Amino acid sequence: MKNNGRTSRAYLCVGIGVLMAGAGQLQAQEIPVSQVPAAALEHFQRTWPAALDVEWELKGTQYQVEFETGLYGVDHEVWYDAAGKFLKHEEEIAEQELP
Repeated sequence: MKNNGRTSRAYLCVGIGVLMAGAGQLQAQEIPVSQVPAAALEHFQRTWPAALDVEWELKGTQYQVEFETGLYGVDHEVWYDAAGKFLKHEEEIAEQELP
C-alpha cells in the first residue's frame, strides 16, 4: 500500500487531537466549596480567615485554593491532598523583596 500525503496528515491530525484531549484532562476543574475535604476547608479557614476572592480547584487528586489577602490583594495558592492534609503554600512577593 502506497503512503500518500493525505494519510500522513490524517494521522498527524488524529495524534494532535489525542494529545490535546489528554492535556485537557490535566487542567484544573473549579469545584464548589461543598466538594472540598472538611480537613482542608477547616485548616484554610482557620489559617486565612480574611481571605478574599477564594476559588477552589481540583487538579488530579490535589485540591488547590487561590485567594488574595491584604489591602493590595496579595495572591496566594495553597495545596491539600485528597485527605485534606496541607501540602504547600505559595505567596506572591514583590521583586524588591527577593534576596
